[in-house]
Amino acid sequence: MNTKEYYIYDIFEALRQYSDDSDISYEHISYLIDNNRALLLRQKYKEIGQIIPQGIRQRLHFELELSEDNVFMDIASILRTVNVLPRLIESGDFMRSIHIDFGSYNQYKAIYIQPERFNYCGNNPELQNTVYTTLGQDYRLYFKGFNESHKLISNARIWAIFENPEAAWRASADYDNTKSFDKDVYYPIDADMWVTIKEVILKQLITSMQIPEDKINNADEQ
Repeated sequence: MNTKEYYIYDIFEALRQYSDDSDISYEHISYLIDNNRALLLRQKYKEIGQIIPQGIRQRLHFELELSEDNVFMDIASILRTVNVLPRLIESGDFMRSIHIDFGSYNQYKAIYIQPERFNYCGNNPELQNTVYTTLGQDYRLYFKGFNESHKLISNARIWAIFENPEAAWRASADYDNTKSFDKDVYYPIDADMWVTIKEVILKQLITSMQIPEDKINNADEQ
């Protein structure tokens, strides 16, 4: 895996084959990488049951709180993330690939379920160390279990696939503002995907630069 800066300069280097005076900005290429990554992920893994590579997941830390603002069921309080999650890629099998644990509260096993099933879980005394979680309409994660002591859990770690990797990185409770996302953090993409994304971005940029067809063909033959 490489950093986002590596991928951005990979695009710049490829563009030099077509033009030495391009005014395309670093920020614009950064945007195109994020946008095409999200689009390709939806296209590539749209079928249920496909194996999603671990490398495209990100691990985020979230603080938890007890809330009385509960839309799921008639109970006094419910455990939820303090902050909303960054936007997830929700199509295909991506929501099924979410993994959650509670760090030092390792006696509990977290299981992600769809919101429509949430009301019917957490009532079995034989599964008292199982904590069910789902994504609310407010984009917070909500947690429910038979054992009321699960409400003492204060933190959760979440592995998931997010639309904007930098926004997800900044949303984590362990975000380090002394680091640069582009330079210091591995960008969540696999090598095969980068080949496709690079090709798509180059076509988009070459079209916008209005490079003559014969120059494009000559560069491709080099």
